[in-house]
Amino acid sequence: GNLRTIDDIHNILVELNRPLVFKPVGDTSGGKGVAVVDGYDLLNNKVVKGTEQISLEEFYKNVCLKSPNGVLIQEKIIQHDTVNRIHPSSVNCARIVTFRNGDNIEIIGAVMKFGNNGKDVDNSVLAGGVFAKIDLQSGVVGNAFSYFNSESQVYHPYTEERIAGIQVPFWDEMKEVAIKAHSCFIHCRTFGWDIAFGTHGPIVIEMNGNWQHNHLHKMGGSLRETSYARR
Repeated sequence: GNLRTIDDIHNILVELNRPLVFKPVGDTSGGKGVAVVDGYDLLNNKVVKGTEQISLEEFYKNVCLKSPNGVLIQEKIIQHDTVNRIHPSSVNCARIVTFRNGDNIEIIGAVMKFGNNGKDVDNSVLAGGVFAKIDLQSGVVGNAFSYFNSESQVYHPYTEERIAGIQVPFWDEMKEVAIKAHSCFIHCRTFGWDIAFGTHGPIVIEMNGNWQHNHLHKMGGSLRETSYARR
C-alpha cells in the first residue's frame, strides 16, 4: 500500500514488528538512501537502529520524504554467523561472476565483500568496504583488500576479526544458485551476483551488469586468465 504520511509509517512499523530495510525506489548504489530498522519503540515513537534511537518524525523526514518515487520495504536478512561476526552491521555478500560461453555458464571469479566502519552496506567503493578472493574450488577466503590502497589485510580493519582463511558456508550451493540464476537470462553474457549467506542457505540479493572487474585485478587476477578473455 501507499506510505505517504507519518501515520502510514507508524502503522507499518507496528504491524510488521521485526527488523526491516527501507530502500528508496531508484538508484541505491553504495547504499544511498538505505535505512536499516531493528525495531520500533511504540511507547516513545522511536525508531531503533542498533543501540541508537531516532524519533519517528526524523526517520520520516530523512528516509521517506527524501524518496520521491516511493520506498521498498524488505525484511532484514539474518546472516550466517561465519560472516556476520566479521562485520555485523552490514549484510556481507559473495559476489560471484558468471559468464555465458555458448550453452554453458561458467564461474570466472568470486570475492567476499564486507562492510566497514559500522556502515549498513558492503560496497567497497562508496562505503569503504573490504573484499577478499574466494577460491572457486574450496570456498576458502584469502587476504582482504581495500579499493583505495594496495595493501592486503589478514584481519578486518574495523572489527579486527580474521578474514583470511575462513571457509564460507554453503559454497557449493552458492555456485549452483549463481549458475541457475544466470540461466534464466539467455541473451546476457556476464553478471556479478551478490548472494548473501542466510542462516539456512544462500539468498540472492541482486545481479550486477557492471560487476567491478577491478576486484579481481586488485588481488592479482586478470581477465586474461579467464574464459571470458580466452573466447
